[in-house]
Amino acid sequence: MIPAIPEAEKTLTPSIAEILSRIDKDELVRLVLDVCNIDSGGPIEAPVARYVGNWLQAEGLRVRNIGLLAGRFNVLARLPGTGGGYSLLLNSHMDTAVRSTDIWSRIDPDADVHHKAWREGDELVGEGVVNDKGPLAAFLIAAKAIKRAGVKLKGDLLLSGVVAETSHEPSDGPPGAVVETLDLGARFLATHGGVADYALIAEGT
Repeated sequence: MIPAIPEAEKTLTPSIAEILSRIDKDELVRLVLDVCNIDSGGPIEAPVARYVGNWLQAEGLRVRNIGLLAGRFNVLARLPGTGGGYSLLLNSHMDTAVRSTDIWSRIDPDADVHHKAWREGDELVGEGVVNDKGPLAAFLIAAKAIKRAGVKLKGDLLLSGVVAETSHEPSDGPPGAVVETLDLGARFLATHGGVADYALIAEGT
């Protein structure tokens, strides 16, 4: 469902109410559809990673591409705090689960629902919306609202999109055996500077 600004915001602190007032629902919908209409069934995350990085840079945030591979890189941005507070990392993965070549495991790997997104009334439809680029777009817009409202956080806010969540990697089993770890990109991010005091994983599924 497309979120609405809560009616109860008048009971919130002035800074939170100001942030909420800066959230543009139409802008959120556009961003969700933009990122979810960039096909990113692993291992082809580079186009969506570039889009997210460019969007963050356009919003005035410093961006690092933290490369697992040249064509598969995590994106990390930071909204600096004033000091004296805990840092928070928001994380989502940019890869989706179904590739067009997955004919061995699915009867409809080319179906639009796996590779595109669209609006039906008050709902946004598509695999990428829930797994997991919709949540990514939501916290990008939330960070933009914080910055637009001029609210200064005490701790740093880190925004990250990772690759290879729906991934397999080599195991210690027989030659050629792989294991589904679900954390290859996130683990690489954490070992290369993508760390904070707390982390919130925006996993829609």
